[in-house]
Amino acid sequence: MARKPLKVIEDVYNEHYVYLRNFLMGLTRDSELADEIIQELFAKILLTPSQVFKVRYMKSWLARGAKNTLLDHYKKRDLPC
Repeated sequence: MARKPLKVIEDVYNEHYVYLRNFLMGLTRDSELADEIIQELFAKILLTPSQVFKVRYMKSWLARGAKNTLLDHYKKRDLPC
């Protein structure tokens, strides 16, 4: 039976949440921001859930995505109103 993308994403979240939070805490020193970035990252992943089947190195892929999401957050914050 084929695996369902949403179940895989849920499993990935449960398996890698602590790693991602520690990774982001090392970059931000802000627990609320770390959680916000993880939420944004998984919201992006949920836009195209089947992409998780193409990932070979999940932890590296998630760390890169978390870092890029954090950079996007800082870019949005620094834009003039």
